[in-house]
Amino acid sequence: MVKRVKGGAKNPAAASGASGVPGTDIDRYGTGVAGFPAPQPHTQVIPTVDNDSSTSQSGWRIVLMLGWVGGILGYSTVWAVSRQIGLPTWWLGPRSAPSPFYLVSLPFILPVLMLIMIAFNLRRIALYGVIAAVATVGIAALDAATQPGLAIVQLAVSVGLLSASLAALIGGLSSPRSSK
Repeated sequence: MVKRVKGGAKNPAAASGASGVPGTDIDRYGTGVAGFPAPQPHTQVIPTVDNDSSTSQSGWRIVLMLGWVGGILGYSTVWAVSRQIGLPTWWLGPRSAPSPFYLVSLPFILPVLMLIMIAFNLRRIALYGVIAAVATVGIAALDAATQPGLAIVQLAVSVGLLSASLAALIGGLSSPRSSK
């Protein structure tokens, strides 16, 4: 225990140890309360910044997820409009002879697979998104000759998917993650 000397303290309250102000509990030996060194007035605590990019990666994952959910909604809209106006797309077929289930579900398979991959947080997810978005452009291109209006809407959906995937790719979603 450090014996307090009244003459060595800067503050009379410091001799009793009652001061709660840092730097005032210094005795003549330069030590603080209970013999520990007193904090220096020029010492400043700077909070450390965590350089882990998991926060930014989760932000890009949300952008990618919202983009692909929008793709599902866009193709659902094309399906509904096609049925309402009676102009079938190649993957839906006419009302009298609808296409088989695997063709009808073709524009939805890639967005659903992308959402599953986003949920499992796979590596290179944004790159897979770019590839899947280019494939959806192919689906839209097959309607260009027969249903140009619906093909433009499908192309707009595909461009939106490609934009979200490219943004996530450029934003760093495909960068290597540290294993924790």
